Amino acid sequence: MFASDSGGGLSVGIYTTDGTGPNATRVIGLTDLGYERQFPRWSPDRKRIAYSSGSFGSPNALFVMTASGDTNTVVVNDTSTFYPRWSPDGRHLGFLCGDGFSQIDVCVIGDVTGPIGSIPLNNYVVVSDYVPTAWLDGPVAAAWDPLDLDRAVFARDSSDGVNPPTSRFFTGSYTGTDVQPLHTSILDVGNGPLQVRGTMDWSADGSMLAFAARDPLGTEKIYVMNADGTGLRQLTFLSGLDDGPLFSPDGSEILFGRDESCSYNGWIVDINNTDGSLERQITDDNICDFDLDLLAGDWSPDGSEIVLTGFDPTTGWTQIYVVPRTVTAATYRTLRVLVGRDADAGSWLREIQPSWRP
Repeated sequence: MFASDSGGGLSVGIYTTDGTGPNATRVIGLTDLGYERQFPRWSPDRKRIAYSSGSFGSPNALFVMTASGDTNTVVVNDTSTFYPRWSPDGRHLGFLCGDGFSQIDVCVIGDVTGPIGSIPLNNYVVVSDYVPTAWLDGPVAAAWDPLDLDRAVFARDSSDGVNPPTSRFFTGSYTGTDVQPLHTSILDVGNGPLQVRGTMDWSADGSMLAFAARDPLGTEKIYVMNADGTGLRQLTFLSGLDDGPLFSPDGSEILFGRDESCSYNGWIVDINNTDGSLERQITDDNICDFDLDLLAGDWSPDGSEIVLTGFDPTTGWTQIYVVPRTVTAATYRTLRVLVGRDADAGSWLREIQPSWRP
């Protein structure tokens, strides 16, 4: 599944594909809503899709629809919404909320199991409001705990005058209760306090967290820590700014993005990496001047393949491709298979945010 837009709004919408070629099916068209930041996401049973969308200049509302697209309803429209994520059992729906810039919070709709049309409008809890006052600033990373289906972990930046700023992880119930620090020590591996940036991910067995963080020198790398807040260590070391870590299904590798002086590509790192020797570039797109929040990648359920946003230098379009897990930058253009769609006649095309898993 992925989001798509094109010139004239002809292919704006959310699409699904069986991964065998450019034969995508549009589930829903969003011409009247605009196309910015849609973030589509399957429910765990693949019967529903959550996404956010809004016309330019207006907040991004949160929608839930059936997988066929025949029933579609807005569930949040009084705050901008980003990155919807279902709890592992599909009972709860979390998302980032706020203005998307200076204020970003973690919000949760507590029960989305009833008929789609019966989900109350704007019935959510701002879970991140329940942390101590000194930890309420800055962007947030959040993820559901795969071992405790009612709990999530999220990061907040310090607002108590700490310089340089630092982040702390908290864990809490979907109701906003029992919010407590995951760790008491400052996130630091020797280069100064770390500030968490962007998304985070759990390993499938729930034992480890991966996230991107920036140190006081502006170096942004991927880090991992144990689920209990211990064992923090740096995982990537080569040059560039790293973001968007995603564990492979077996937990042995992490897919991530790296920007090297306005040249953005996909990479994979082995979970045992300690010096950069186990980091492997897997694309050769070198995308520049693109909103990196709109790019994404995901593992196939069995971990043998990766779906990602690829770049066509001839047309300037971004489209959805599948590559084998073993791909390298040298083999990328030969091995990648287009699974998105072709543009409508006379228009340009941008496909973004592929999602293979819930």
